Amino acid sequence: MNITNLFLSSQNQTSLIKSAQKSADQTINNNNTLFDDADLKISMSANSTYLVDVFLVFTSAAAADLKVCMKAITGATGYWGVSYDVTPTAKSLGDVQALGTDASTQFTWFHGIIKTTTAGTFQIQWAQNTADAGNTTLKANSYISAILVGV
Repeated sequence: MNITNLFLSSQNQTSLIKSAQKSADQTINNNNTLFDDADLKISMSANSTYLVDVFLVFTSAAAADLKVCMKAITGATGYWGVSYDVTPTAKSLGDVQALGTDASTQFTWFHGIIKTTTAGTFQIQWAQNTADAGNTTLKANSYISAILVGV
C-alpha cells in the first residue's frame, strides 16, 4: 500500500499519529509490581500496524532501578527494543525490561512495531525493579507515540 492509499484509507481512523505525554512527575517507592501508567496510553484501531516510540525520563534510587513493560492489546503481536541497552535484544509485547540507574536523571528510548487484531488501549507499565524505600520517579514530558503504517 503506498502512502497516498494509506492516507486515504485512514480517513476513517482517528489519526495517523497518536501520542500521549506525562503531565507531571510520578513517584513511587517500595513497589516492584508493574502498574498501568495513567498518562502513557493511546488507543489503537483493529487490524492495523503501528510503529511505536516511547521516551522516558526518570530518576531512581540505585538499589531500586526501574522496570518497564509495553502492555499489549489482546491479540496484538509485535516486537520492541530499548536504546538504553548496551547489547539490545528484541523483546515481545509483554516482556519486561529492567533499567539500572545511579540516582541521576536518565532517559531511555523504546522502539517497536505492533500489529493489532482488535481495537484497544496500548499502555506503558512500570515499577521499581527491586522494591526499595528510595524513590523512583517517572518525569513529566515522558511520552509515547505511534504512527499508523498499515491497515
